[in-house]
Amino acid sequence: MTIISATTPDRPPFVPCPCPPHGTALRVRCGALTVRVDAERDRLRSLLDESLRRIGPEAVPVDTVRALQADHRDADGLPAELAELVEETVGWTALFDLGARPLGLLRTALERG
Repeated sequence: MTIISATTPDRPPFVPCPCPPHGTALRVRCGALTVRVDAERDRLRSLLDESLRRIGPEAVPVDTVRALQADHRDADGLPAELAELVEETVGWTALFDLGARPLGLLRTALERG
């Protein structure tokens, strides 16, 4: 992108951003945008750190993330896990006579692929 105005201490650079559908440009103050992006990144990082501390108060955050990832299947393992959960749910609803028919239909659909 091309800077379209001079940069001075009291005037940060402006850069054009295409705005469809008219092909016009929007003037963006990169300095102000950078400050907002940094603040949002810090806010989200704080939320993540707080959440990880709730899960593993004594653990290092990266170790907590690794433990969470190890406890969940990857995309290839999700259909098998879903089938197991459906079977468990169908069994539970049948045990308590809670109307397992809709879940049975779901199980049949999963078996067909």
